[in-house]
Amino acid sequence: MLLARPTGRFPVGVQDLKYSTNPSSIAADTHVVGRLFYPCKAPPRLSTPLTWIRHYKYAQGYVSWGLRNPSGLKEKLLKQTAQNLIYALGSVRLLPCSYNAAAEDRQGKFPVIIFSHGAASMRNTYSIICSEMASRGFVVAALEHADGTACCAELADGEWRLLQGLGTGAVLEAKCEYRVTEAVTLARTLQAMTAGASIPGLSLSGRSDPATAFKSILDMSRLAIMGHSCGGATAAAAVAQHGEFKAGVALDPWWPLLPSQSAALMGWQTRSPLLVLGSQDWNTPGKMWCDGPRQEAVFKACLPTTNSSSSSSSSRPNSSRTPVVAAAAAASSGSSSEAAGVGGGVVHVVPAGSSHGSFTDLPFLLSPWVTNLLRKTVGAKVQDQPAEPATIQDAIIWSTHNFLQAHLPLTEDCPASMQQQQRWEARLQNPQQQQQQQQLEGGEVSPSEQQQYKQRLGAAAFLVAVHTR
Repeated sequence: MLLARPTGRFPVGVQDLKYSTNPSSIAADTHVVGRLFYPCKAPPRLSTPLTWIRHYKYAQGYVSWGLRNPSGLKEKLLKQTAQNLIYALGSVRLLPCSYNAAAEDRQGKFPVIIFSHGAASMRNTYSIICSEMASRGFVVAALEHADGTACCAELADGEWRLLQGLGTGAVLEAKCEYRVTEAVTLARTLQAMTAGASIPGLSLSGRSDPATAFKSILDMSRLAIMGHSCGGATAAAAVAQHGEFKAGVALDPWWPLLPSQSAALMGWQTRSPLLVLGSQDWNTPGKMWCDGPRQEAVFKACLPTTNSSSSSSSSRPNSSRTPVVAAAAAASSGSSSEAAGVGGGVVHVVPAGSSHGSFTDLPFLLSPWVTNLLRKTVGAKVQDQPAEPATIQDAIIWSTHNFLQAHLPLTEDCPASMQQQQRWEARLQNPQQQQQQQQLEGGEVSPSEQQQYKQRLGAAAFLVAVHTR
């Protein structure tokens, strides 16, 4: 059974990536693993099936988020049952993608998104979003973080690292810094790949040659970072500090992950904008599980300023030890424009009826009765979905796609995308429409008026909160 098919004009290919220069270490600047979703050539009629969950250890990791050390027989049986269910459901659902297919190389270069997953997640947890963006002409590199926050991570040497938890204080902040460094390392790796450089320690699935598989295909001048929950905070931390990321998308971010002295809290060091897509049960007044005060601090830190002393080179990590940088020294050329000022601004959107799990594939994998059974073991990952999951995902993808089309440099052959974006931003910034939306939320209008407003608002009727900074 296939998951939702992408709607873009490109078929989608998938390859797994492993990079390590030191077999005895998983330091974030010398080790990174993940999955590439990309526009591909027409796939062969017979291709390798790609299952959503590819190893039982991922099922073990998912369940251990809510029930790590079962004490009694009942809990042990429940945990085992939940693991078996998740593995059974995930191993029969196929991704609508072609494994190890050749990348499309006749359409110029594609913009790139690095995706950072949330806690107790993995490289496939957001495959619907990743494959949809790939079908629309983006290359999406989904990290599988090795910091112990993934439900399970397959390391570059083939070993597995099960969920270790988040920790608190300095331990938690160190995980954010590790994740950001992984994202930067992956960006530098992709830069070297599109330059056709030979990179020691890098391999792709299907025995593809990393020096040729994506040569001249990745447009690293149009690089964004995106993530959910802990990954949303990771995206904000990265885009606030590292100029190679030209835009950031934070999906229902969990702000406690941010280090207290992070640029995302203290003041942007880049001119890159941020889109925050929250959920109704995590990111609305009275339900600020995301940490409301920290979110306000992020919004304030992102506001544009004029600071001529800002320097893009000072915001980049010192990764000279890695061969990736030696192979592609100009990984983030062009970011010197930051000297004109810092802070890219923020757009905040909340789809109505969404929950924290709406941004993942899980609502499409689990039926209501399975959700009720698993809630006891995997908690927040399978909340009830007040609205139709497909409707919420459409709003998420639509908002993300248009935001990135606006804030990454556009090619000249995208006039329709530019016109669509201009209409979208005009709608978001229309005070009268925002007032109508607020009246809808507050029940201040009659049912007939509600229907009229919804027809007039169009896609924005999905939103309970829209504001720009």
